[in-house]
Amino acid sequence: MRLNNSGTVSLAGVIFLALANMSSVTAQPHRAISVPEALKGVKPSVGSCTRNDAGELKPSKFARVAAVKPDLSCAIAPGDVARQLQSPNTVLIDTRGATDFANFHINGAMNLSTAELRSKTFLRGKSLILIGNGKAEQQQYIDCKRLKSNGFRQVRVLRGGMPAWLASGQSILGLPPNPGPLTKLTPSDLWIESRFESNLVLVEAGQEALQKQITGSVLIPDEKLQTIRSAIDKRRRQHKSAPLAAVVLVADKGADFQRLSQAIKPVPLLVYSETAEAFSRQLAQQDAVWSAQARGPKQPPRCGG
Repeated sequence: MRLNNSGTVSLAGVIFLALANMSSVTAQPHRAISVPEALKGVKPSVGSCTRNDAGELKPSKFARVAAVKPDLSCAIAPGDVARQLQSPNTVLIDTRGATDFANFHINGAMNLSTAELRSKTFLRGKSLILIGNGKAEQQQYIDCKRLKSNGFRQVRVLRGGMPAWLASGQSILGLPPNPGPLTKLTPSDLWIESRFESNLVLVEAGQEALQKQITGSVLIPDEKLQTIRSAIDKRRRQHKSAPLAAVVLVADKGADFQRLSQAIKPVPLLVYSETAEAFSRQLAQQDAVWSAQARGPKQPPRCGG
C-alpha cells in the first residue's frame, strides 16, 4: 500500500483494501466481513449521483418543438374524391382504427396510420387522400402538411371524413351506419374541436354557461337553418383569408341535425348535445392533467441531503 505525500494512507488505497478483503472471503461464506475503520460511519448511498470534471450533471431541458400549423388547402370534398378515384394513381388512406375500418370503408382504401404511411416510400409518387372519422381533423391537416414536407408530393384530406362520404351518398363496403351518431361529440371531442380556430362553434341560447367556457364561440338565438347560414356568412366575411373547417353546433337533442347537415354542405357539421356540467367536468380533468405535467415527475432526494 502506498502513502501519499503527507505520509498517510490515501482514500483510494483504503477502498482498494476493502474491496480486496471482500473478494477474498467470497469462498468463505461463514466468515464475517470486517469493514475498514476509514469506511465506518459512512452512510450507504440511496440513489445514484455522478459528477464529471465540469461539476454535477443536471437534467437537460427538452427543446420546444415549433407547432405545425394545419394546411386547410389539403381539404377535398367527397364528390371530388369520387371523380379522382377514376385515376389509377389515386390511393385512399383510411386512418381510422382497425375495427371501424372492418365495419365499413371505401372500396380499395388502405388502412394505415399517418406514422405507418411515412415508411411507405413507394407511395410518394401517388395521389394520396387521407380519410378520418370526421373529428379532430386539425390533426389530419397537420399530417398532410408534414407528409408533403417528407416527399409525398400529392396529399389531400377528405373534408368531413367518412360521415361526409356517407352523407353524400357515396358507396362503401360493409354495413352503412346511420351518419347521425358519427358526428356527435363527447365532452372531450368538444374540447378538441373548440381548440381548432378554423372551426365555427355555435352555441344555442340557453347554453350560455357553455358559451362562456368556449373561447371564440358564438351565441345564436336558435338552431334554425337561416340562423346557422347567417353565422357562417358572417364568419366568412370577417375571416376572408381563413378557410372554414367545420361548424360545431351546441344545441338541444331535439334539433334535426341530419337536415341541417345536408343543408350546409360541403361544410361539415359536428354536434354537441350533452350538458354544460359534463363539459365542465372534462375541463376540470384536463386542468388536473396540465397541473400534473407542470409539476413534472417526482424528484429523488438530493445527494448528501
